[in-house]
Amino acid sequence: MILTLSLLCHGLLWSEASAQDHLATQEPDSYKMDVNVRIYDIDQKTSYSLLEVFIRLGPLPWQFNETGVLVQILGGGDIMLVCRHIADDSLGRYFEGNASSSWYFVGDGELFPFDHYTMEFRVTPFIDANFTVDDASVIFRGPKQRPLSDAWETQNSYNELPCLVSNSTELKLTVSIVRRSVVPFLAFVLPIIICYYFLGASLFLDPKERIQEILAVYISLFVFVPVFFTGIQDFIPYRSVFTIPELLLIYLITSIGFLGISMMMSQYVKELKIHGKSLPPSEWFGLILSLGVLFPYYLLFFFPILWRSWSMGSILTFLLVIGSYAFGIIGFRHRLKKERTGKADPSYFLGCYE
Repeated sequence: MILTLSLLCHGLLWSEASAQDHLATQEPDSYKMDVNVRIYDIDQKTSYSLLEVFIRLGPLPWQFNETGVLVQILGGGDIMLVCRHIADDSLGRYFEGNASSSWYFVGDGELFPFDHYTMEFRVTPFIDANFTVDDASVIFRGPKQRPLSDAWETQNSYNELPCLVSNSTELKLTVSIVRRSVVPFLAFVLPIIICYYFLGASLFLDPKERIQEILAVYISLFVFVPVFFTGIQDFIPYRSVFTIPELLLIYLITSIGFLGISMMMSQYVKELKIHGKSLPPSEWFGLILSLGVLFPYYLLFFFPILWRSWSMGSILTFLLVIGSYAFGIIGFRHRLKKERTGKADPSYFLGCYE
């Protein structure tokens, strides 16, 4: 029995000594580091987040007898924290520290509500050793955890954000912040698209008979645009140019202006002729002007924004806006055909009867 206990103790001492010898002779890049980030708030108006970073080093060899290790974190800010010695075991020594800061995140707010951002954390321990990030996590925490999880995409029930670890030339943690776009699309983009279809539906009406109804629609949309434009400013993130809803509103009011002017002109210009040939009604020119502005507008403003990050939502938005003009052209051509053949009143298509 005594011999057995002696052998067991000898084996444990040998194992511990072997572990220490291994730590003393292991390659520097095998030293482990854990990086955990807790995000407490995101301010999209300033592109800053409030967070806390936790760093854990170890196990480190026994010859590292420092009481603390200074660690610098750069990226969207500058954090200097001290990882203090917290524990020892048979594998080595462990250090841990944390610090709070505001952190800048980079992205394209112009893509709202399909915007996404990144945060970078470049970690540099001031100690004569190299490290690799063994474990990394970025989570939402604090009293705003629920609204943050509802607004931004997370990976699991722990509210973790997608992150990528780089251990090549420098220790870097890149965090992806992607907006959940369904609710913002329904709240800020879909109402504008419906207005486009109201504008297209007005071309079903004959301005010579329904000018009051047409102008009522145009005036309502003309009032809606600045009110909606002002109302969404508190929800729109920091950006360098206009966002997608703002661009759609600007182009909507431009189209309303062209079509409204052409509709009013149709009351005074009964028929245009060139060399004895009748030209289409004046509202047709308003529609042509609107479409003529549409393509350079998309080419100069809308496409450069969408080109940065195509998504199903942005593609759907583009197709729905184009569809509203196709809807207006089809209705206008159908109304002209009915007027010429005299088979039906154009107001039939909106459910109105004389």
